[in-house]
Amino acid sequence: MSDARNCGRCGHDCLGGACESGQCQPYVFAEGLVTPIALAVTKSTVYLAEAKTRVTAIDRASGAKRTIASGQKFPLFISATDESITWSNGGDLESSGSTLSFVPGTGSVMLVAGGAAPVVLAKDLDSPGGLAHSSGRVFWADFNGLHSVALDGTDARVLTTGTPYGLALAEPEVFFTNYAESGAVRAVPMAGGPSRLVASKQLNPSWIAVDATHAYWTSFSTTPDAGGVYRALKAGGSVEKPATATRAYALALDDDFVYVADIEGGVYQVQKAGGIVRDLSTEPGSSIAADGKMVLWTRSGTGKLHAWVK
Repeated sequence: MSDARNCGRCGHDCLGGACESGQCQPYVFAEGLVTPIALAVTKSTVYLAEAKTRVTAIDRASGAKRTIASGQKFPLFISATDESITWSNGGDLESSGSTLSFVPGTGSVMLVAGGAAPVVLAKDLDSPGGLAHSSGRVFWADFNGLHSVALDGTDARVLTTGTPYGLALAEPEVFFTNYAESGAVRAVPMAGGPSRLVASKQLNPSWIAVDATHAYWTSFSTTPDAGGVYRALKAGGSVEKPATATRAYALALDDDFVYVADIEGGVYQVQKAGGIVRDLSTEPGSSIAADGKMVLWTRSGTGKLHAWVK
């Protein structure tokens, strides 16, 4: 029951984690990172947007690091497939008293494909936020709306206006959270057209993810117990709250669970229908990703990437 290479069953390897009572335990997958803000995973690689200047790749088998791009202007969100990586740069920073913000018109969306040098797909953006790419296009949110462009840099489109933040792709639609519309969650065709309402009057909806039936999103608050993980049918309808987490921010899905990173609380495994199953960490998390084998998350202030083998 404590064999890390046969944890709970034959051949269930906890990789770098310990095995306790037949369950793998979380461990530090990589450290020495520079404020890792966001991550994306493929079968072979973990990609990290390290705030300030660079995008890094870590081989999942060996742990070897390599720099994908340097000299970036505050990379914030990242998306990866086996063929390409895209990310958004927040842009130049300016200060007003104790507040830092991005200079309007200095953000960008970048692409690396096939090991080539980084290419600018879109520039002069106002605080680009959530980003994802699929089917030959990259989609992103910024203060002027929801946008897309082909991966060859052509056919730029504005899908909707407003101030969307998080987005998730579920062909043939893009689901997104929208601060401007009193906390709405909406969906719009990938090709463009009228958007439709999924949920309304949500509290600071941020990250969003979708599965075959539902859309899930986080809401954060400064009021205890007000924030958490919410969901509704993709077609729209009543809103459910699978878990409470005051400053819930990033989330990821697998077939059975929601994984949520609270920027002041911890990292949790949550039943999709409701209820926290496991505390993966009692320390704050800033981004999270999951696949069929592992859950990975960052805590940006420590420069560490954590992992848990399911």
